[in-house]
Amino acid sequence: MKCKNCAEVIAYESKFCNFCGAKVELPVPPPLTLNDSPKELVLLQREKMPKRQLILVYAILLIVALSVLISLGKYFLNPYFEYSEAASLMKNEKYTEASQAFLSLGSFKDSERMAIKTQYLQGKYLLDKGRYQDAIALLVEMEDYEDSINLITKANYQLGKDHMLAKRYPEAISAFSLTTNYEDSDALLIEVSYLEGKRQYNKYNTIESKMYFNKAKNHKDANEYLRKISTLEKFWGQWESTPRKDRLIFKDLNIGFVYSSGWSNIATVNIEGDDLSFLNTTYSISQETSKMTARTGDSVIEYTKTKENAELPKEEVVIEKPFPAIGMTKQEVKNSKWGTPKDINKTITKYGTNEQWVYSLSEYIYFEDGIVTAIQQ
Repeated sequence: MKCKNCAEVIAYESKFCNFCGAKVELPVPPPLTLNDSPKELVLLQREKMPKRQLILVYAILLIVALSVLISLGKYFLNPYFEYSEAASLMKNEKYTEASQAFLSLGSFKDSERMAIKTQYLQGKYLLDKGRYQDAIALLVEMEDYEDSINLITKANYQLGKDHMLAKRYPEAISAFSLTTNYEDSDALLIEVSYLEGKRQYNKYNTIESKMYFNKAKNHKDANEYLRKISTLEKFWGQWESTPRKDRLIFKDLNIGFVYSSGWSNIATVNIEGDDLSFLNTTYSISQETSKMTARTGDSVIEYTKTKENAELPKEEVVIEKPFPAIGMTKQEVKNSKWGTPKDINKTITKYGTNEQWVYSLSEYIYFEDGIVTAIQQ
């Protein structure tokens, strides 16, 4: 561009001529037309735009381009980073987090297989730590994976031993029942069944004890217990004597007495061969007549079974009511032989409350502040 004053060439960006100092008037570019090429448009735009603004535009374009590249990079590379992180978690025995991480990756690479492997390793880890129930819960979901079935069997075996040691015999039986032919589990199953049978027998739950002793036949004295239970079963039910209508009720190891007078009692019987006994009385059942006899010395009473199943009576104890006595409370007097009075005379003074309970013309009880102080007969 030339100076209009001295015709010397000056720089495009200069506002004053370097030779004559005249102010330079920038030429107005012609308006753009559809015939201008893209290159001409860019050059023209550069001529119109100050240098700083041009740099700012380039910077913005660069930032936008980098953002797009980073977004695309994250989209394509992020699964690789997450997969690597999941593998690191698995290596550091953080199996729960690792399994969740692999599952979140879906079908990326072998994430689904790695999620199963992580769960398997977690099951083995829990088994080694003695958390057998938790290990079983994980491993049963992948019975077909490697040696999961064997690990489940081992976990049930160890769980059964733990239950047995803690005397949780039914739980031990359930665990050992799932470990057939594993080490000594069959022998332990028989032993724990026998122990639970004895426990139920001693609690008078003979029906339950019979079930467990049947699982432990020929083990120790299990058959002897079964023989005793068989004897008891013949007597179970309600028996009634003909002349007096007294009733005897047998259930488990108990005998219940229900007398015609209304008094009842419960006791524990002894087993003597095919008979039962209590104190000096022996109870026998005749195979020919199906009658039961109760023999006490030379006395014999015959009973007939009236019910196969009957509930034992509630034990009743007859308590003789006492006579009123000095020092009793009002409620204790009401529970005595005199019971509730016919009339009550009350006197209230500054020293307290006095009462006279009237039972008859000659029977009185006197209270001071609710306590018997005198009795008149």
